[in-house]
Amino acid sequence: HVFTDDETARGCPACGVLATRVKECALTSPRDLCAGGEPITLLWHKRRWVCRERLCSRGSFTEQTPRSAPGCGRPGD
Repeated sequence: HVFTDDETARGCPACGVLATRVKECALTSPRDLCAGGEPITLLWHKRRWVCRERLCSRGSFTEQTPRSAPGCGRPGD
């Protein structure tokens, strides 16, 4: 079980403003993870944030870090 502690993960990907309010929480399981050559199951407790910038068209977004962005961190990366 992991939780994100990187403050930049709550930055809106559309406008960059840091969110301060959680909309909801979700449990995800990234695929294709290995440790010592063996597959592992990782349970990530992610938060969906509300963008506080009124002019942002995004509205809400799910936290991510550079290593957890879609397509990152898979074998061969």
